Amino acid sequence: MVLYRTYRPQKLADLVGQDHVVNSLLASLQSGRIAHGYLFAGPRGTGKTSTARILAKAVNCQVYSSESVVGSSHNKLQTTNYKLQTKFGEPCNKCAACKAITDGSYLDLIEIDAASNRGIDEIRDLREKIKLSPVVGKYKVYIIDEVHMLTPEAFNALLKTLEEPPAHAIFILCTTESAKLPETIVSRLLKFNFKRATNTHLQEAIAKICKAEKIDITKEAIESVVKAADGSYRDALSVLEQVSAGGNKINEEVVEQVIKVSGWSLVFEFAELLVEKDLAKLAKKLQEAVVDLDLLVFNRELLLFFEKVMYAQIGTLTRDETNDNKFEKYGMVARKIEFAQLQNLLKVLLVAEGDMKYYPLPQISLLLAFAKWCGEPRSNSVSLSISENVSSDTADQKVSEPESKITELPNHRSADSLTHRLTEKNTIAQEVRGEQPKKVIKSGKVTMEDIEKNWSVFLSRIRPVNAHVVALLRSTRPADMEGDTLNLEVFFRFHKDKLEEPKIMDLLCNTLSEVLDAKVVVRMRLAQRTSKPPVTVFKSNVAEPASEDISRLAEEIFLK
Repeated sequence: MVLYRTYRPQKLADLVGQDHVVNSLLASLQSGRIAHGYLFAGPRGTGKTSTARILAKAVNCQVYSSESVVGSSHNKLQTTNYKLQTKFGEPCNKCAACKAITDGSYLDLIEIDAASNRGIDEIRDLREKIKLSPVVGKYKVYIIDEVHMLTPEAFNALLKTLEEPPAHAIFILCTTESAKLPETIVSRLLKFNFKRATNTHLQEAIAKICKAEKIDITKEAIESVVKAADGSYRDALSVLEQVSAGGNKINEEVVEQVIKVSGWSLVFEFAELLVEKDLAKLAKKLQEAVVDLDLLVFNRELLLFFEKVMYAQIGTLTRDETNDNKFEKYGMVARKIEFAQLQNLLKVLLVAEGDMKYYPLPQISLLLAFAKWCGEPRSNSVSLSISENVSSDTADQKVSEPESKITELPNHRSADSLTHRLTEKNTIAQEVRGEQPKKVIKSGKVTMEDIEKNWSVFLSRIRPVNAHVVALLRSTRPADMEGDTLNLEVFFRFHKDKLEEPKIMDLLCNTLSEVLDAKVVVRMRLAQRTSKPPVTVFKSNVAEPASEDISRLAEEIFLK
């Protein structure tokens, strides 16, 4: 028999990491107050169904053989939701009832898998049979696993039975997603929230099992098994059985090879590269790791690593939680990254973990997360060049191919707008080929004509730094020059407020001055209500837009 079935908890005391549930249920059993309905909610592998079976054994154990009576209360408003008996407690696991429940042959324990019996017909059948008295025990116990999978109609059919159950019936509903249950169902049950077991609890449990099974395993290997289990007792036993199949001594390397989890040193190496934002090295290391690692597990390890880094920055990380070497490494990384940046990095990795669960190529999700965090590749990391055996004319033709396709777009955009975009694309193509975009002026007084001719170059310089600013600039119109100050008309107040942030203003002024080789100060001015937002940048080149252009303007701002 497999380990997770051999060592399945048979008493409440056997549950790993669920002391809060054990104490509450024991107190309820010893007082004789048994509810008609329970809800066990929590992550997979934390003991929900095992606890339901233990509870079924406890209320039917022949050690507690005194007659049960329906409880009455001095409070007339209290309904008879509880059954009173002299005493209950831990099941003996020796009587006929306990043994029958353990081997799955007890007639008064009915287990229903809601994932495959989720319709209203199954619940109607349950409602008819629940009226029958128990065959051999005191209580008829219904365990409905993955109850969140029931249809709305099935929940409605179950509701009446939960409101007024027979005195001999107990319902135990188990779910990993309690949020999907209707409130009308939850409100009629005693809810117990199961949580992931701590690493300490799991390590103690695994060590006991290894001793009983005479498995030769190191302490570091046990830690790796627990790390891969992610708080699940069942998963920990499954991993242990997998790594112990060979029969040899189990060390950390064996565990990592079998379950493809990353070593701590590799996680630290990736963490340092993330802090340095070295995308080229990250991509190269990721290519090497794809073959040997479970990237979902590896990404989780990165998250847990930076969680410790955050605790180190907050000041709550202690040496008791980790060894001295790891403690120093966490502190080293914490000193290299700002707190706000660390929060953003954790968010990026969390998004990547969600994407990796739904897409077949997890390395793409992780690479995109690294790219989003690091930004544009460094100039010395990637070499963009055209092969020497290709002429410059051919290169120009290849770069210009997308432009010919753009001109075939529907003519709902103006020709001037397309011309403006093509100018921008030419500028980008020049930069890809290593050429410097041509500037119209070198020095002297800046005119509106100079602004117009260099506007595409200006936008192309802003885009790599902050693409959102380029989108906002598309909703502005250069109005006029006052000395060395360019007045930009902004048509929406929230755009104006965003553009006037100090960092953005510095970026605009410095970039425009660099493009024009002259000092230029940018100033935002809210456009008059009579003015209409431009379809392109310059009013002189484009007819006034109609009111229906607003939707296109929104697309221009938010989708580019």
